[in-house]
Parts: sequence; structure tokens; C-alpha cells
Amino acid sequence: MGGYKEYKIGVIMFLLIFGIAVFMTIGVGGVYLASVPATQLALEKQVMYGTSAWSVRDPLMKGWNTPQIEKRGKMIPNPVGVGKKIFIREGCWHCHTLLPEQSADWEYFGAPPLAGDFVGEAPTVVGSDRKAPDLMHVGSRMPSIPWHLQHHKDPRSVAPKSIMQSFDFLSTDELKSLAAYMVSLK
Repeated sequence: MGGYKEYKIGVIMFLLIFGIAVFMTIGVGGVYLASVPATQLALEKQVMYGTSAWSVRDPLMKGWNTPQIEKRGKMIPNPVGVGKKIFIREGCWHCHTLLPEQSADWEYFGAPPLAGDFVGEAPTVVGSDRKAPDLMHVGSRMPSIPWHLQHHKDPRSVAPKSIMQSFDFLSTDELKSLAAYMVSLK
């Protein structure tokens, strides 16, 4: 029976340490991030594709909460905002990052983003894996919408060694929105 008591104490200690770690990450981190002021870039992005790509009203990101812009007195879907929703919905951020490493890219494209650049975004899709190229400045490197359309329909037609899946199942409008979002990342 002594082994069970030690096991129980071990489980309680694990849960306590895990709880403290979660609190420190979410609680303390959330308090810090709430105090970070929005940068000019964050404000421009909010105008470009709204403050949030995800909402409780549209948990599967099917378009019920589509970012819109006003054009000639009418509200129409904002292709860049819709493209961001597709980027999130299709899991592009699992492989691609939007946060370049400190490298020669900084000298060529400019400094990496600041915490304030992501104020108002939900979710923040900076990503963490490096399975695929960083897309922070993809609009500067490849500003061609037709190239992005072809790349998303058939990645190996423009990059023969690409391991990216084809997104040919997306509608033409969804592909155009995704391409518009890619070109907006400058």
C-alpha cells in the first residue's frame, strides 16, 4: 500500500507543477500582452482584414463572420481578410511561420515584427515550426497573384521539390483571397 500513497503524492505534485506552469504561461503572459500597445502595423492590419479571423459565432471559419470592407456604400467581403481566414482554417500556419529568424533576411526585408504588431489578432498566427518557408515578407519576395494562384493549385508546378499539399479543392474565390492575403504580407 505504501507504493499507492507515493504514486498519489507524485500525481498531485505533477498536477500542481503543471497548474503553475499553465497559470504562468496564460495568466502572466496574458497580463503582459494586454499591456502591449498596438503598433501602426497592427492598426493597418485591423483595417486590412479586421480585428479577428476567428469568432465563437463562426468556430469552423466557414464565412459567417467574414471580414468586410465598404465599397461605394456597400459592404463586400474583404479578400485579404477572407484569405487570412482560409490560411488559418486550412492549417497553413502549422508549417509556415510569420516570424523570421534573426538572419540576413532582417537586413534585406527589415526587422522582425514586434509584440505590438499582433495586437487585436485572434488567433495570432506567427507559427512555430520551420517545415516550410517563412511567409512574413512573401508579398515582397513574390508579389504576383497569378503565381500564388498556381502555387496553391499545384505547388510542384512552380516549385518541383515542394512538399506542400495542393489546395485545388478550394473554390476560385477562396484561392484568389488566399493569394491576396499572401501578397499583402510585406
